[in-house]
Amino acid sequence: MKICMLIWSYWPGSQGGAERQCRLICPYIVRKGVACNIVTARLAYKSKRIEADGDTQIYRLGVLIPFIFGIKEYFKNVIFYVLTKKFRSASQNDTTEADSIRQKLSFWIELPFVWLARLTFFCELNFWSYKNHSRVDVIHVHEAGWLGALGIIIGKLYKIPVVCKAATHPPFPQIGWDVPFRLILRKFQRLSEKIIILNDQARESLTLDGFPADKIITIPNAVFLPVKTEFPRNSDIVLYVGNFSQGNHWKAFDVLFDAWKIIHEQQTGLRLVVLGGGDRLTWEKYVDRLGCTSSVQFLGRVNNPEDYYSMADIFILPSRVEGMSNALLEAQSWGIPCVVSDIPGNTSIVENDVNGLVVPLNDSQSLANAVIKINNDPLLRKKIGAAARNLMEEKYEINGIAEKLIMLYEDVISAKAINRT
Repeated sequence: MKICMLIWSYWPGSQGGAERQCRLICPYIVRKGVACNIVTARLAYKSKRIEADGDTQIYRLGVLIPFIFGIKEYFKNVIFYVLTKKFRSASQNDTTEADSIRQKLSFWIELPFVWLARLTFFCELNFWSYKNHSRVDVIHVHEAGWLGALGIIIGKLYKIPVVCKAATHPPFPQIGWDVPFRLILRKFQRLSEKIIILNDQARESLTLDGFPADKIITIPNAVFLPVKTEFPRNSDIVLYVGNFSQGNHWKAFDVLFDAWKIIHEQQTGLRLVVLGGGDRLTWEKYVDRLGCTSSVQFLGRVNNPEDYYSMADIFILPSRVEGMSNALLEAQSWGIPCVVSDIPGNTSIVENDVNGLVVPLNDSQSLANAVIKINNDPLLRKKIGAAARNLMEEKYEINGIAEKLIMLYEDVISAKAINRT
């Protein structure tokens, strides 16, 4: 059995949840006798067009994409330089205005370049599929947006079954203006043989939307289980892991840091350690204005997040949007008590007062109160941390998830064979 994993960006660049899950699961699928190829975009000059990642072969398509993105960055830098110069001697309020303008301009500057880069990828993906379709049994697309629709079109052209993973909520995100042929792609978005969802809330959403129940399969994200350790640790570290590139409307950085201001004022000695790539300058300034810089560490993207999971006493995740957070799964696998917002992607994992604490969305006061409550109660930390670890062992361990995926691949291949007869 030969699987083509289709994903827009991939290791070794900046990785979001879908990219991390793809790289995490592939070696375990390969160990069970399934061949995996990764087909992705070539987003940087230094990336090789073809290379191996262990036993997984990576094909990077879009020879012009690094050149297009290079021009994009040049235009952005020129425009932002002029903007920065204009506000160089401005007041604090004007600086905030400059940050807001910068964020809005970024989308419109990038749009035509991203559109062209994706068009390049479309063309090369079709050519690659024409040459290699006889060596692919299933296409597994790691999103149900524009790339999922593109994968479905490729599958129909070359008679390859396609499964898509709906990693966000709602399951089918809107296809934006930065995608070529967006109206055509929207017509194919729901036509995969199977759609993988992460939790029961997503199943309910799809069912209410009229999506065929027999095409829906629940397979959660996987997590690698570290060696079990004892809790509580009493390290005074509260850990946050999130990608700044996903924006405040997803990650709720304002709620995170507003809550931390309250914690900083009421609970001396605690430190907030913030991990994650992307441009964090705006939020560093925000923390400084709140007056709690001394208790917050921004460490950016790190290659050894397990070092921080192994030290943390509490994990915090106030997101407004999550499919199923890899960081939350990882924190639970380390037995860390977690405080999360009340959204489906979080509550599908965390049950309040059982394996974590759940607080109302956008409520920084409740978030702060929950962190303080856990910090002041070592027995509570130990109880919910142990329950978190047990849940990961029972439902999310990576070998079990790999077996479920292989069974799915076998099902769609068998269905294709039956349809041919």
